Amino acid sequence: MTVAEEAGLGRVGIWTANLDAVPPAAAGQIAAELESQGWGTLWFGEAYGREAFTQAGLLLAATGRMRVATGIANIWARDAVAANAASRTLAAAHGGRFVLGLGVSHRPLVERVRGGSYTKPVAAMREYLTAMTGATFHAAEADQPRPPLLIAALGPRMLEVARELADGSHPYLVTPQQTADVRAALGPDKLVAVEMGA
Repeated sequence: MTVAEEAGLGRVGIWTANLDAVPPAAAGQIAAELESQGWGTLWFGEAYGREAFTQAGLLLAATGRMRVATGIANIWARDAVAANAASRTLAAAHGGRFVLGLGVSHRPLVERVRGGSYTKPVAAMREYLTAMTGATFHAAEADQPRPPLLIAALGPRMLEVARELADGSHPYLVTPQQTADVRAALGPDKLVAVEMGA
């Protein structure tokens, strides 16, 4: 059994950017249809559309078995305390079916769209994950396991962060060789959720 299968992700999932193009109720209906087709995990990104954790809640509420994963939620969109609380709440409310994918996004999205300051991405991710781990969280589900955490990591320095502070990596539009390189860098015990173009 692969690490992804042990985490309940299945061998093949589906990633889409199209759910923001339909009303929330329709997005839920699409998620339910995908679940009925047997997809293990539904992945979606965060850029100009719906806020990632809100979207995840909508999709989780519309499904009963399929995992729902942010692929990738932008760390500049919310602080680490909020991300920790939101991810743990979603996981507890939906039977552990939420998977948290985080990334540093791109300078234009952070600075032009969000009005933020895009600082050193590797250091920013390391600080963010460290803050999530140390975040105070007082809720009934505080003693439950955290959801699986993947980060967008391809380069050696970000892969080091993934190996040390996350459950794995979610590379974006990579070749088979890059996938093999990520697996080699992370080792057999980390998740590698590969997004490949069709």
